[in-house]
Amino acid sequence: MLEFGAELSDIYGELFELELKKKQKSMEKLNKLALKSIENGNVFTSIIYKKDDPSEKFEYVQSMINLELSAGSKLTKYITADVKERLQKTKEALDKYNELNAYIQEYFKFKKINTVSEVESEQMRHQIEIVQDMVSLLPQKLDKMSASLNY
Repeated sequence: MLEFGAELSDIYGELFELELKKKQKSMEKLNKLALKSIENGNVFTSIIYKKDDPSEKFEYVQSMINLELSAGSKLTKYITADVKERLQKTKEALDKYNELNAYIQEYFKFKKINTVSEVESEQMRHQIEIVQDMVSLLPQKLDKMSASLNY
C-alpha cells in the first residue's frame, strides 16, 4: 500500500505535466490531476512521517523529498480566480515545505550531517536548498497576497 500511493502520485503527476504542455489546457483538469497527485502522495508521506524508528523513517528519504516538493509545487500552481482559494493553497504549500524541512533536519541528525554540503547526492542537495528557499520565500508571498485582500 505504501509504495502504491507514491506510484499513483507519480502517475497523476505525469498526467498533470502532459496536460500542462497542451496548447489548449483544461484548468479544471489540471487542478483535478494536481489534487489527485497530492492526495496519493499523502498516502505515502503520512505513513512515513508517523514512523518512530529512524531507520524506517528515513529509508525513503529521496521519495519523501520528491513527493513533497511535487505537492508544494502543484499547490503554488493551483489555478483559480478566487484569491482566497489561491492564498489557502499557498498556505498549504508552505505547510508542506515546513513539514518536509523538519523531516530533513531529523534526517540530518540521524545521519550526523551538519550542513547541506555534506549530503552525498547532488540532486538531494539541490532539492534541500529548494525546500529551504521555499520556507524562506513563501511567507513573503503570503504576506503580499494577504495585503491584497486587506487581511
